[in-house]
Amino acid sequence: SNVINTAVSIFDKDYNFLCSNLGESMSSYCKTVRSNQSLKVACYDCDRVACQKCQQLGEGFSYKCHANIYETITPVLIEDTIVGYIIFGQYRQEDDFNQIYDFAVKHGIEPNKFVADYKNLVVLTKTQVKSIKNIVKACILSYYLEDAVLLNKADLAEKIKNHIRSN
Repeated sequence: SNVINTAVSIFDKDYNFLCSNLGESMSSYCKTVRSNQSLKVACYDCDRVACQKCQQLGEGFSYKCHANIYETITPVLIEDTIVGYIIFGQYRQEDDFNQIYDFAVKHGIEPNKFVADYKNLVVLTKTQVKSIKNIVKACILSYYLEDAVLLNKADLAEKIKNHIRSN
């Protein structure tokens, strides 16, 4: 999150929210959206639908959320099994200020401030998003391998103890 300057959320394999840094890094744009209860519910629905689609595809993808900004989801895979999902987002790619303005008006949000908040969102190119997805995969793999090495060390120590006891 610190590197890409966007929010990061983690979900389990059943699409249940586990943790996020949204409190620290939620954009003003998203704070405004989530101040409306029905739009806040739509945010949760958007995350759930993204997790379901990611499970069906078996790979990550980027999408435009209900509030017209981009997020990217990537599966957390352990030995080809999805054990969770990571979503990073609240970024923009192409600008359609009329669409943002119309969304604000439709939902009773002050449109000029909303467009200004949209302009303050981090801009990520498709190449940057692809790189971020690769970094996330590398972090997951590193964590998994580190855990596997620790488990193997524990197994080896236990085998040595058992051998000593037996002999």
